[in-house]
Amino acid sequence: MRVGVIAPFVARGDDEFPTWQAVRAYARHAEEVGFDSIWGFDHLYSGRDGVPPGDIHEAWTMLSAIAAVTSRVELGQLVTCTSFRSPGLLGKMAVTVDEISGGRLTLGLGAGWYDDEYRAFGFPIDHRGTRFDEYMAVLAPLLRGEEVTFTGRYHRAEGARLLPPPSRRLPLLIAGKGPRLLEMVARNADAWNTAW
Repeated sequence: MRVGVIAPFVARGDDEFPTWQAVRAYARHAEEVGFDSIWGFDHLYSGRDGVPPGDIHEAWTMLSAIAAVTSRVELGQLVTCTSFRSPGLLGKMAVTVDEISGGRLTLGLGAGWYDDEYRAFGFPIDHRGTRFDEYMAVLAPLLRGEEVTFTGRYHRAEGARLLPPPSRRLPLLIAGKGPRLLEMVARNADAWNTAW
């Protein structure tokens, strides 16, 4: 069995918002005591729909910093919201963090759910399933080192490649539920997050 922890990207209860120094100490301690992985949440606000938003660190920036101060523990997002970044940008970010970490990244992906942050930052809420499917049509082959040309309703790429290409096959984790998403998991993922 492998056991991981969630990094403190948000304040819990009456705790103070965690500084980088606190997150770094947490990550190093988690690695020292033998945890197998450290995970983060990819949100622009902490909270849930209908509750006032709270502070949260930007997940990919923190993950790259954690990668630089640890050496063994695996790293990932539970999960990256594909609505916040284009597939090419996220592919480039993932390859870079995997390089910084020495090949310890699992790329967690999801279609998103927190409507308040979508509205606040101007991301479209409609057709998340179709958007996610198209996203994967671009991202998955990029992560395999392929050149991608794709034209969909929401995403497109023309001769896109990740340069440098991934140095290894990045493990993919997809979160969500429903028959359509499970088909995407079966086609593209190495792991499925069923939490919540």
